[in-house]
Amino acid sequence: MLYGAAVHFQSSGVASIFQISMSGAYQEIYQSSSSCCKRPFTKVILASDGNLWATDSWVGGWGGVRSLTLSGTLLQTILFNGTDGSLATGLKQFSDGKLYGTTYNGGVDAQGNRAFGVIFSIDAGLPPPK
Repeated sequence: MLYGAAVHFQSSGVASIFQISMSGAYQEIYQSSSSCCKRPFTKVILASDGNLWATDSWVGGWGGVRSLTLSGTLLQTILFNGTDGSLATGLKQFSDGKLYGTTYNGGVDAQGNRAFGVIFSIDAGLPPPK
């Protein structure tokens, strides 16, 4: 399966996560409400727990990371607050089981000034990928 994300501009910016089989069959897995997602999910991965994890550039105002089942049930949302990142753009699971990613904005430098993005990690207790 291939997993991805898109914004439906005809639907006031509603974002969705979808899957496409190797034979080309398309299925929408999750659709956000227009009030929570004015920008698309930017990265979708299938993690070692068998669930999808996706960066969401807009949720909570600063963006975050969401996990959901393959049937589209939202499991959790991890929000950024600006100082720990903003506008997540990348996500990958490493051999230690943790999720690592990047943000386009947010963070603070050593002097306490606003920074321009961070590298983050999430320890969600996931097993290492096979």
